[in-house]
Amino acid sequence: WNDSRPLAGFSCTQAWLPIAQAHISKNVSKQEASPESVLNFYRSFLNWRADTPVLSLGDIKFIDAPEGLLAFTRQLPEQNLTAVFNLSNASLEWKPPSGLEPVSQSPSQGITSESGTLEIAPCGFAYLKNP
Repeated sequence: WNDSRPLAGFSCTQAWLPIAQAHISKNVSKQEASPESVLNFYRSFLNWRADTPVLSLGDIKFIDAPEGLLAFTRQLPEQNLTAVFNLSNASLEWKPPSGLEPVSQSPSQGITSESGTLEIAPCGFAYLKNP
């Protein structure tokens, strides 16, 4: 999909609905060129997930968290990882269990950390582990 082809490369025949200009400008060729694009974020996330087996193979244990947050730990004998997701439209604070710190190479978004408390932006998320 790119903006140099008719119908933005979505189809070779006339689409049954018009293609909005905003969609044409968010095509793959433009997103590939931007390191901050949604496409590159998901590529990075999927690569990280594939290299982090505890996310798909580990046992899961949910953690008590304030309303609007979903927190759980995935654990294998040799690795554990805690995930926290802000499912609300407001910034929320959360004090993770003792010793957990954000994973620097994970694809977290909308997170700030101060004095052991995370501030998680609306729709933000973080992955944490023991140092």
